[in-house]
Amino acid sequence: MLLGHGENSIYLIHQELRSIVPEGTLVPIIADIRDKNQLDQIFTDYEPDVVFHAAAHKHVPLMEIQPIAAVLNNIYGTRNVADVAGAHGVERFVMISTDKGGKSNKCYGGYETGGRKSCTWYESHV
Repeated sequence: MLLGHGENSIYLIHQELRSIVPEGTLVPIIADIRDKNQLDQIFTDYEPDVVFHAAAHKHVPLMEIQPIAAVLNNIYGTRNVADVAGAHGVERFVMISTDKGGKSNKCYGGYETGGRKSCTWYESHV
């Protein structure tokens, strides 16, 4: 399944992958990782074995202006995905980060670091 908040980005990647993935094996899903109940239902319905998590906001200047959006998505959203993946017995969880935050003394770097630490904490408690 392809899960994302942005309709256009999910549509585009789905169109690109359809040519290399067997028919019926790729399901596009529009969802918000900040909604843990919705994630739980999706994981119940589709039972993924592997999760590649790349949902962090990545445009540093925008996130510096909108720090609450960055915290809600990059930290709490990442924690939700990791929690739900663990609760559903996902075998592998891979967090993909571009690490554009650079120096973690910047606000955005802290958000990226917070998301990574959520995953590190989860890994050590499973």
